[in-house]
Amino acid sequence: MDRTKIDEEFVKEVLGNHGGLLQDIHKRVLLLYEELSDTGSLIQAAAIKKMELGKIGGGSRNVRDLTDVMLVHQRLVKDREREVYAGLMSLMDEEEAVNRVWCCFNSLPDKERGYLERLYVIGEPYKAVERSSGVSHRAFEQARARAMGEIMRTYDSDLANVEIIARGRTSPGNRGRNGKGKKRNKGDDDGTYRQLELNL
Repeated sequence: MDRTKIDEEFVKEVLGNHGGLLQDIHKRVLLLYEELSDTGSLIQAAAIKKMELGKIGGGSRNVRDLTDVMLVHQRLVKDREREVYAGLMSLMDEEEAVNRVWCCFNSLPDKERGYLERLYVIGEPYKAVERSSGVSHRAFEQARARAMGEIMRTYDSDLANVEIIARGRTSPGNRGRNGKGKKRNKGDDDGTYRQLELNL
């Protein structure tokens, strides 16, 4: 499966604004659906343009002009449908990338996950998190880098999101969180990823 390519900066962005990114994606999806359904303006624009260029007369000329207008309209609608479909697919890929990174983050062992949570989800200063970790700068940075690397490796793996979530719940470093191997996280009500829901 081809996935959106990610880097460490993208992971940080997701951790820092998971809910906001999903809301923005959902808004853009709804805008595309609204645009797709608004074909009346395309008919009107095509008809006005045709009248300006051809100065509609009478009889069979009217029929020809109307046919031309409808053909133009159909072409415009089909072109726009293809554009909207491509836009929707791109947004679905973007949403999947955000959700998958969040799943990978939640599957980390408690210690590494805690570091990233404080650094990027909560946004505490690096030095403060490092100081409270009780380990050396080198050990802290190695743990942070290892956690980021694990998120990206898991993201690129063949595991499904539900498998990543399940793995996080059963890994030794995550047992005991809420009795189910999961810990509630800011902006994540049930510890799972959020799927796009549209009430159309």
